[in-house]
Amino acid sequence: MGVLVFTDTFCDANGVSRFLQDICSEAICANKRLIIFTSTSKTRCKTFSNLNNFKPLFCFKIPFYNELDIVVPPFLKMLRLARDLDIQTVHISTPGPVGLLGIYFAKKYNLNLVGTYHTNFPAYIFENTKSKTCQKIAVWLMKFVYSKFDKILTRSSSYKEILQNDLKINREKIKTLKPGIKIENYSPQFRNIEIWEKYQISKESQKILYVGRLSKEKNFDFLLNVWDEFYQKYISTNLIDAEFIIVGEGSLDKRAQKLKDKNVHLFGFK
Repeated sequence: MGVLVFTDTFCDANGVSRFLQDICSEAICANKRLIIFTSTSKTRCKTFSNLNNFKPLFCFKIPFYNELDIVVPPFLKMLRLARDLDIQTVHISTPGPVGLLGIYFAKKYNLNLVGTYHTNFPAYIFENTKSKTCQKIAVWLMKFVYSKFDKILTRSSSYKEILQNDLKINREKIKTLKPGIKIENYSPQFRNIEIWEKYQISKESQKILYVGRLSKEKNFDFLLNVWDEFYQKYISTNLIDAEFIIVGEGSLDKRAQKLKDKNVHLFGFK
């Protein structure tokens, strides 16, 4: 017996992909039978023995959210392989085509159906479109998908409230999946100030670091405005020697590029 995870995002540069890659690795280390089904042509991830990546039939960018793709996977091929596995529980990580295929598979073979509510898509869509109509459609779609689950895992208390109040999910179905940190990955022993020579940045200056998507829903535009004011008031007047280090990519890359003369450094994806 085991758990089969269906996900539309595994090799993307986001928290959902990072989470899935981590549990993939942890399941192998703990000798637990967890299998991942995904479909992507992206390569920004490791390969795992418990990962099955099916070549997409075709894909296109999500409107207003270009960092993610809508992928049409090889449905029949995935179903045939899933049917041959000794699976007790199906876990849906994303509400895209791959996730919907997982729901169909679980219902067809009467398996336990669990899902994780990683992303508040209605809020993301409204932030990027400012359209109440688009937001209402997204809420309806989320209700349609998540109402079918036996249990729903959520990463925070605020998302628990969204599931109950906005999506009208029975509170008895909702369980909190507490976040964890692999603390051995974070230590002062990794510090290496010589790295700044590679980027022709002073070792002595103060560094302000941003890591994440450069997008509206991350409020990155606001951060650039704050830095612009900070630069004018403190750096251009030589009161403070500081650099703004940006690790990530997204829809606001061009805005950040314009600030290059104001001690902004774009490192891109790392």
